Amino acid sequence: MPRSKYKCRLQSGSSSKKWKKGHSCATNPTTTKHRDQARVHTIYNVTPGTSHGITDETLHQLEGLDVRDEDEVSNISFRTGFSQCTNLTFKSVERLWLHPNAETKEICAVLAAVAEVIRHEGGKESDTDYFAALLSTATASKNVEQTTAALYLLNIVMKRVNSKVLRCLFAETSKSILSIMTDNSEGRNALLLRSAVGCIASLLKSLDFSQWNDKSIHNILRMILRFTVDENPKVRRQTQLAVVSIVKDAGSNVKPEAVLHHPAAPIIADYCLDYLDEKLNISLELSNLLHLMNLLKDVLHYFPPIQLRRVCESLFRLALLRDPLMRRQTLATLQHLFANNPPAVRLPPELNAQIINALYEYEPGDSQLVGVWLSAQLAAHINLHRIHEQLAFEHLPRLVATAMRCFATNNKDDYLIASDLINSVINSCISPAILKQSKSPTIRQSLTKIFLHLEGGLEYKYHPAWPSVLGCLSLYFSVCGPFCVPTATQCLSTLAEMRSSNNFPYVNDVDSCLGAAIRSLGPRFVLRAVPLGISADDTEFPRGWLLGLLKKTVAKSEILFFMEYFMPLADKLYEKSLILRERKQLILSKTYDILQTQIWSLLPNFCDGAVDFSDNFPRIAPTLGSVLSNRPDVRGHVLTALRSVLRNAEVPQLEVMSRFAKNFLPIFFNIYTNGTEETDNSVVLESIRIYLPVAKPQLILTLINKCIERIRVETKQKKQFMVDLLVVMVSSADLQTLDNVLELVEELINTKERKLEKKAYRLLEEACGCRVSSDLPQQPTVGHVFLAKHADKIQSLLTSDAQLSSASVAPRLRCYGYLVRSLSGVSSSFLLDLIPDVVLCVKAVGVKAREAACNLLIDMCDKFIANDTSNESALGSFVAKVSGGFVGTENMIIASLSALQCLIGHYKNQLSTDLIKDVFNIVCSLLAFKKQTVVKASLETISSMVKYCPEFMLAQHIELLVSKLVNWSDANRHHYRYDVRGVFKRLCKKFGYPMMISLTPEAYHKQLSNIYKVQTRSKAKKSGTGSIATSVSGSIRSARPLVESIDDVLRDSDSDIGGSTLTDSRRSKAKAKHRRAKKTTQIQEDVDDDPIDLLDPLAGRNVVVNKHVDTSVAKSNSIEVSTDGRIIISDILDKSKSNSNKNSKESDSDNDEFDVRNVIGIKKRKNKLSVNALTDDVTEAKDKKSRVVGDVIDYGSEYRSSKAMGDVKRKGKPDPYAYIPLDISHLNKRKRAKVKGQYKAIVKGVRKGAAYSKKYKQLKGASKR
Repeated sequence: MPRSKYKCRLQSGSSSKKWKKGHSCATNPTTTKHRDQARVHTIYNVTPGTSHGITDETLHQLEGLDVRDEDEVSNISFRTGFSQCTNLTFKSVERLWLHPNAETKEICAVLAAVAEVIRHEGGKESDTDYFAALLSTATASKNVEQTTAALYLLNIVMKRVNSKVLRCLFAETSKSILSIMTDNSEGRNALLLRSAVGCIASLLKSLDFSQWNDKSIHNILRMILRFTVDENPKVRRQTQLAVVSIVKDAGSNVKPEAVLHHPAAPIIADYCLDYLDEKLNISLELSNLLHLMNLLKDVLHYFPPIQLRRVCESLFRLALLRDPLMRRQTLATLQHLFANNPPAVRLPPELNAQIINALYEYEPGDSQLVGVWLSAQLAAHINLHRIHEQLAFEHLPRLVATAMRCFATNNKDDYLIASDLINSVINSCISPAILKQSKSPTIRQSLTKIFLHLEGGLEYKYHPAWPSVLGCLSLYFSVCGPFCVPTATQCLSTLAEMRSSNNFPYVNDVDSCLGAAIRSLGPRFVLRAVPLGISADDTEFPRGWLLGLLKKTVAKSEILFFMEYFMPLADKLYEKSLILRERKQLILSKTYDILQTQIWSLLPNFCDGAVDFSDNFPRIAPTLGSVLSNRPDVRGHVLTALRSVLRNAEVPQLEVMSRFAKNFLPIFFNIYTNGTEETDNSVVLESIRIYLPVAKPQLILTLINKCIERIRVETKQKKQFMVDLLVVMVSSADLQTLDNVLELVEELINTKERKLEKKAYRLLEEACGCRVSSDLPQQPTVGHVFLAKHADKIQSLLTSDAQLSSASVAPRLRCYGYLVRSLSGVSSSFLLDLIPDVVLCVKAVGVKAREAACNLLIDMCDKFIANDTSNESALGSFVAKVSGGFVGTENMIIASLSALQCLIGHYKNQLSTDLIKDVFNIVCSLLAFKKQTVVKASLETISSMVKYCPEFMLAQHIELLVSKLVNWSDANRHHYRYDVRGVFKRLCKKFGYPMMISLTPEAYHKQLSNIYKVQTRSKAKKSGTGSIATSVSGSIRSARPLVESIDDVLRDSDSDIGGSTLTDSRRSKAKAKHRRAKKTTQIQEDVDDDPIDLLDPLAGRNVVVNKHVDTSVAKSNSIEVSTDGRIIISDILDKSKSNSNKNSKESDSDNDEFDVRNVIGIKKRKNKLSVNALTDDVTEAKDKKSRVVGDVIDYGSEYRSSKAMGDVKRKGKPDPYAYIPLDISHLNKRKRAKVKGQYKAIVKGVRKGAAYSKKYKQLKGASKR
């Protein structure tokens, strides 16, 4: 865009005035034309040559007033310094200071003078005092500006004055205000007229209904009504609002429901009628008529019935005019009449119905007015339905038929208008009648007519609007439901034919409509109207799509219908499938098999909330049991149905399911123990777990005892299945049954079989956690009683096995946890003997075992502290016992360090200074250990202690800790650099960068400086102040991206391909400008608005670089690419600035809450493909027998033939393909020629192979001939 467009053109020639040389900065110019004009809009002076009645002293006070001080303290507001006004009624004057002009200054001056007079006379500055003073000021003043200001303030205060005062002074006040309006009618002062009208409205609103019989009041109101069509829009709108407020207010002593209408309503109605008749008979001043229409929108519903009828007749006369704006305004006025919900005493139902019929005679032919006309009709019908339901339903079919005609046009806006109208009719009129379950024949006949009109929309002439018609039908089915049963058959049949036709464009709309019909009418009625058309004799199923639709929509239906309709059909299809399979017609056999499976998949929908569940489930239960036993192919659907019933059923349904528990549970057990490949055992086990709470306790005990007996005699495989079932059931056992379970557990542990051993410990865990209520108050559950009775035996079982499998560690530790938590008599010696075993399990192989070990360790410590209440250092004693493992093996030392982390994190608020000192001395001494694993574990423990220990305790050992962290040999320093960095990060966060610099040697200053900058950037980014880069010396450098993003590379390549778009000079200028922009800096203020001490050495952190590019952002925007050219997609939230190795060592979470998962090594799941992407690709290629040479994979080698040229198809694999890896270097301009040659060679080889294949086929065909 040329700069000359915004360039100011200077005058030339002798007429232009120019500054003299050296006088361009003169502060007192001789010409002050524009300055004088600007003073008009300020509060420091007034327009020259005018008088506003404000004294020089007042202006001086105004000029010295600070308008920014607007705080109120003890009723002293922003006006206190000028007017000393303390009445909060005038708080609205505050906005005048934002737009100061001559009128606002006059208002402030009058307010100040009145306030001073009131105080001088000893007034209390009440609303009444200001009312009297301002009325006197307005009456006595001869200055128009002062009168206007007084009336403005009077209008404000009269809204707060007591109505009794206004009624007493009505005659004097109204006479004074009307005389002011008469005297100033020629000047057309808008503010004066608006204020005067507001004052008159306040007076009229204060009157009782009995006072409205006075003819003088009628004259006053008529005088005000003249301004409702005034040419000034502000005066006109203010008067209209005043009239609405008068007629809306029923008076202070009379309730609104005590009278038919306000006494002012007939006066307003007569004025409107006279005005309409005058304008219609004499001259067509449409603008004034439109102004009156705006008034009628707000007051028409307050008119008495007679005047309301006459006004409506006049409005219909206006509708005969050919002016579209007038017709639109007339229809909008009628719409507002009905939308305001007038009571039946003002708008009788008969008059409402007559207006509806009259509107049909004025139906517009113009498409632009159809929407307004339909909106008026809709509002009229909804209001008629509110006051007379029967009469409204007689008119609704005609309205729907009229709306349906809009669907026959080619205007999509008409479709939207018509569909909105029909939906509103259904929701506002039909839905309430359906909810009342009205049995009126008039309503039923109207519903039938409406449905027939909607059904007519399925004719072909409406096909462009079928989506809208189908949407209306869908809503009608959802709302009306059974009311449309007699007439819906033909409509459903038509919808099914449309759905089955080829290339039908509105399939989803028809499915939605039929789905609504299925939900409301039920599948029985819909399938009677639209049969499935599936039988064992047919091979084509044109309505097979109904099965999928039923699966999505059936709910709260009848089980009996599934039994009578679907189950026989499924049996026939299954038999047909078996017959075809015997005949080797596998495709047809599979087709029938899929159909019968889809039918059985409907069972969960029919069972979910079935209305006849209690009556008909006993009839279908035997069939379901037979299917569960003999039909593995549909067993999953039956199990799903039963689980759905158990999860969502109410008490009556649960009682029915409880009766059949003795039948279904044994079937479940047989299915689980005789597990087949077609059945997922986990699904069966989940079904058992859900069914057991419904079953009777005696049945469960019987099943447990039978299960125990069978475990002792079954084979190894079935024994494992039986133990799984016992694990699920044992939580519902009684004490005697648990005794038998304990004996079984002992037998299983002695078998020395790993799988049975694990399941035995799981069984013991569930037995210890049994939650069945007991009769003993001290031991609320059977599990507590069981533990108290067999505590010694359980302890011996848990400690008997010296060679425990890794899978059994977690349940065994959880059993210990039940013992420690539940028994009050656990001795401290038992806890101390258990410590070594638990500490070793903290570093077990399984994650669950480590988590259970940490939780058990915390429970043991709690119990140890509870037993040793006299000793204040019980925690220290327990930690000392745990620290005994430091004299053991390498694994024991590492496990003890992890246990220390667990204890310190959990008891971080109970740590003493001596305990922290002892732990630091021990852990720091381990830093000199020769084993690297021990040193790494020690550094992790130190990092955890720095994180959880309080600062005042940690500060006592900071020097010792830092000295140990910096005294490394060169080799060890490099090896542990990431671990040490993690500790330094947390130390810098707690003690600050200056202290760490003073405690560390110079070799670590660079690392600490980098840590400080990273933390500062991170803090600034979280607070939303941007990225900050601060160095130790105070110099600020903007970060630059280390790696260019793929967008930058592509942008460069595009410019290379298309040629240079900028000249060298422009490019150099752009780079120079970019460098200048990057160097610009600014000082960032603190959040608390504290002043910055620029002498502070750390003040440089507040310097912000404007054009700063964050390294993390650059890295996050770059796209990682593997060696074979494939893009690696990683989760952005899981990326960090450093390598994955750094992430594992430098994790510095801001959350100081302790979590056991951090100690045992469980981290948040990351959706990261970049870590092992290449390894997975290599492994996958090896699995496919691809040729791997080093790290280069020869893709497609598994398809090559060893006996001939070219590729061959392999069984169970896709067709042969060629994979060309992408490489970012291919975008380089210098390497483009080489890449083109490679691709040319590939294409050449493909063409050569295709030509050879074509020639070979021709030769082969010729030889056959």
